[in-house]
Order: sequence, then structure tokens, then C-alpha cells
Amino acid sequence: MAVLVYRHTDRFPASERYGLRSQMRRAAVSTRTIIVEGCSREGEADYLRFLDIALGSAKELVHLAGLATRLSLLDAARSR
Repeated sequence: MAVLVYRHTDRFPASERYGLRSQMRRAAVSTRTIIVEGCSREGEADYLRFLDIALGSAKELVHLAGLATRLSLLDAARSR
């Protein structure tokens, strides 16, 4: 997922370098990173808490991708 987000956001306009592009990349990377961190926890409750946090990051990415699509940023990136 993170690789796809990086590829598709690479062609966003320079004005989005520290805005939408940065937020989408952060959410994509953090989703998997949080899951990996949760795997290192001893207790199941702690692990499940990390999965819940990762789900929040994934939902954030879905929202941001929808916004980028409505702004025609993702469509423009795919067509180049």
C-alpha cells in the first residue's frame, strides 16, 4: 500500500508537497509500521490496541485518497 501511495502521489503538484501528499504518505507508512510494532507486544490486549490505532491510520488514508480524487489529484497522477 505504501509503495502505491508513494507512486501515485509522486506527481502531485509541488504545492501539495507538505500538504495532502505528505499526509497520505505518512498515513500509508504508519498503518503497517503500527501493526509491526503491535506484533512485538507481549499481551493480546496491547496488540489489539495497536491494531485499532493502525485501523485509524488506514481510514485516514481512505479519506485523504477520496479528497485527492475529488480534487482530481489522483486522476491526474494516474494519467501521467
